[in-house]
Amino acid sequence: MNKERILALADHIEKLPHNDDMDEIGPHFTMSRYFNPCGSPSCIAGHAICMFSNKKFEDVFDYEFNEAAEVLGLDFETAGKLFTPSALNAGKFWSEITPKEAARTLRHLAETGEVKWFNKLSKL
Repeated sequence: MNKERILALADHIEKLPHNDDMDEIGPHFTMSRYFNPCGSPSCIAGHAICMFSNKKFEDVFDYEFNEAAEVLGLDFETAGKLFTPSALNAGKFWSEITPKEAARTLRHLAETGEVKWFNKLSKL
């Protein structure tokens, strides 16, 4: 696990606006889509690839789960919990996960090695 990259990704995502609008152009965050129609990254995996690989936004066409896991140094199981959280684990639908919540989950992962999605009922 590459803690430095995970923490840098958390800092990056936390500053983004949360927007699930398919017509919105420009960088923003939503877990409901890998990339936006304009080619900018959307979810944790999309932002990870664009931050830490040599690929340009327009060169990533499909959901490249394995590449996103690799650039963050995650095993398949951990990457699955981070990139595709179940509503049961996250406490909400993907489109409802905010940049702040994603950043908190990434920081927790860097600190503990565990993916834990915090919902409104979770203690800080």
